[in-house]
Amino acid sequence: MARNPPHPHPSEFRRLLASNEVPTASEKRTPRAPPVLDSEDYRAHMAPLTIQMDNQPSLLHEITEQRQGVDDASRGMNTALVPVRRLPAEVLGEIFLWTLKSCYPRSRTGTRAPWYLGQVCRSWRNIALCLPHLWSKIRIDEHNSESVQGRREIEEQLARSATTPLSVFIMWPSHTPEKLAESAQLVELVVAHCERWRHLAIEAMANIGELLPVLAPAKGHLPQLEKLRFQLYWDAPYQSDMFMDAPKLFYVKIAQQRLDCFPVPWNQIRRASIASDLCMPDPLPLTWASGLATLILYIDIQQNEIQTAGLGLATLPRLRHFGGTVQGLACFVVPALQTLRLRLASNWELDIVRDFLARSQCPLRALDIRLTKNKDPTEALDMATLADILRCVPSLELLILTPFLGRGPKDKHEPDSDDPIFPMETLFSVMRLNKSTDDVLPNLSTFVFGIPYNPSETDLVSEMVRSRASTQMYLPKAWKSRLEGRCGDNVQWIDIDPEMFLHCERLE
Repeated sequence: MARNPPHPHPSEFRRLLASNEVPTASEKRTPRAPPVLDSEDYRAHMAPLTIQMDNQPSLLHEITEQRQGVDDASRGMNTALVPVRRLPAEVLGEIFLWTLKSCYPRSRTGTRAPWYLGQVCRSWRNIALCLPHLWSKIRIDEHNSESVQGRREIEEQLARSATTPLSVFIMWPSHTPEKLAESAQLVELVVAHCERWRHLAIEAMANIGELLPVLAPAKGHLPQLEKLRFQLYWDAPYQSDMFMDAPKLFYVKIAQQRLDCFPVPWNQIRRASIASDLCMPDPLPLTWASGLATLILYIDIQQNEIQTAGLGLATLPRLRHFGGTVQGLACFVVPALQTLRLRLASNWELDIVRDFLARSQCPLRALDIRLTKNKDPTEALDMATLADILRCVPSLELLILTPFLGRGPKDKHEPDSDDPIFPMETLFSVMRLNKSTDDVLPNLSTFVFGIPYNPSETDLVSEMVRSRASTQMYLPKAWKSRLEGRCGDNVQWIDIDPEMFLHCERLE
């Protein structure tokens, strides 16, 4: 049996450990310890220590496994007690339906949502299978047309959606005849359920001449169709009137070179968005849109085309909201217009806006003008004409005059040497209230302004602001140092960037 281990460093021998001297006779043995120079006892005590050290890895592994088991049990308990497990199936179903909001036409991830939800657990799968609406968004593109699985998924969605109205997106490819044939087979699957179509979107990268015969059986069988969207990139002499008999259709969005390819029943359309490389004197198909309430119109017509076209004026008696480019206003009279959002670059476009408002005599409440860079940088924007525009709308409550701003961080407006500096003397003078019957915009409650102007006109800005103490104003933060002490509490200083863009949208 091993003796008790010797003291490794007896205080009597500290001197020896710190030097190379020969131990004395008394230092070789002391009453409290065995001979310090006899190493057998040390080696005997080291042996069991070595054995314990050898056993440590297995002991550490055992302890680690025990700790992992406790941790897994704790995590499992937390998972078992999460609030989502206690949600009723009806609430989970409503949450599942929100995944359909991510189904954008150019994104395939949204259409995968019901399949992902069904793979989480058995109970979620059962809930998903009990929600026909969850399977009602169907997308046909080059991905699912090239695989057997894609066809099976569409067939399964049509079956699981039961009698629920469908949202169908067709991306017609520009591939070989074999690929077109494969896509046509998938389109035939959804055409067989055309009575259930509620939303239909078609995006064609190639001539849709091969698509029209596939869609033809749907003509006269669209009792539930409400929204229709086209995005066509191929300028070819094709035409189909298959959507003329759609009694519930109220919204159309058209982005194509020709506007007569797919005639729609304009007399029942309430909302429309049109983007077209329209060549005058091609007529706008809105003459019969007597029920239209919202119109977004982007057309690119040059000044000489408008002057030589001899356009007739179409009256849109129920239109409340208009947005887009200025050129389209040359075609209309809108007596009930309430909001107007425009992109503007040239003085002749200002003339169009002034003439439009003068003949419409509408009760406009919101005017949003975004100035893009002038195509002729030497041409200064005519502020006198802008002042005439404001005189046409005494009912105006919201006025926004800013550079055109996008939505992303790259669109932040950074002033540069090419940005024009507009003379604002006329505009600010006209907007100053004098408490007379000739005051312009007496009902203005909100004014957002971000157009670069001459700093020497600071006095005009401050006078205009002080005269409108009841008008909430949003001015560029860069002006704060020059104007803050000369304006009232009705001014907020904001950045000219996409944050202003979103703020303006909230105001409107």
